[in-house]
Amino acid sequence: MPVADITVVFPYYNEAETIRTTLDLMSRQTLMPREVYFVNSSSTDGSARIVDDWIAANQPRFETKFHNVSEGTGTPSSSKNVGIRRAACDWVAFMDCGQRFQEDWLERQWAYVRSHPEVDLVSGGCVMTGEGLIDQSAVAMTSGYKAFRPCVPTSLVKKTVFDKTGPFRENRRAGYDASWASSLARAGVRRGINEDVVIRYLGVNYADSLSECFSKAFRYAVPMVGLPGCYTPYAYLAALVVAASCCARHPRSFWLFLAAYVLFRGYYYPARKSRGFALIKERKLALLTLPLTAIVIDAGRTLGYMKGIIVEPWLR
Repeated sequence: MPVADITVVFPYYNEAETIRTTLDLMSRQTLMPREVYFVNSSSTDGSARIVDDWIAANQPRFETKFHNVSEGTGTPSSSKNVGIRRAACDWVAFMDCGQRFQEDWLERQWAYVRSHPEVDLVSGGCVMTGEGLIDQSAVAMTSGYKAFRPCVPTSLVKKTVFDKTGPFRENRRAGYDASWASSLARAGVRRGINEDVVIRYLGVNYADSLSECFSKAFRYAVPMVGLPGCYTPYAYLAALVVAASCCARHPRSFWLFLAAYVLFRGYYYPARKSRGFALIKERKLALLTLPLTAIVIDAGRTLGYMKGIIVEPWLR
């Protein structure tokens, strides 16, 4: 089996249910990398033992060197940086556990950079379809239902790119990918998009209940505060202050704001993200769940932003 000068990095946290699938898919790549790093983000569910046991049982079959490392990291961005620092190859590829990726994913990306020498990295994309109506509504609201979205997982990056951009921002659960994309643009790094490389979630894509939608939106909103060039947290709070002030002065305007919110956030925004109304066409009940999910996610985000802006500085 051919081997390329690539280091593949998998951060993982509590992936005991899916990590065997990840290991199996990685081991069956049509083009194998020189080395693979599984980086433990402080898992507590036995994921690390599963990886260790798999490596012990299967390493003799491969020229590729598999590693399972732990440096006490607790977020995807920091775990990716561990892989970058340890990488011995000229190219670094990223993939996430919990994703179903193609068995020729790495070969497709390797072929792309070979046929496009002008690019310094290439990314594929994630297509999210959700499981159940709440999950599907949340997907439409955040990433787009059945929409191709370029992402860091799937990416193959020339290692020297990180000399120009620096590593991913440390200790970030979310937002580090957008921040890195801005760094790429500022550094003039050329990025290719390969739409033939697609990953999909194994199981729930975003959240399968409204309470989990709120919780996840809150958790992911906090680390967005303070990212260079990210003004979304402040825009959210400014919009809240303006709306609250108007409603306090003119109580009847509440219904106008509510109608505008439902139309924009409940229908227009997810349709724009999803490039159409596919979810509503497929699931008529989405007419109810889309605005409801929007309210729950925005409530979680707003409180998360408030924590990041107001509370977190006092805790440092």
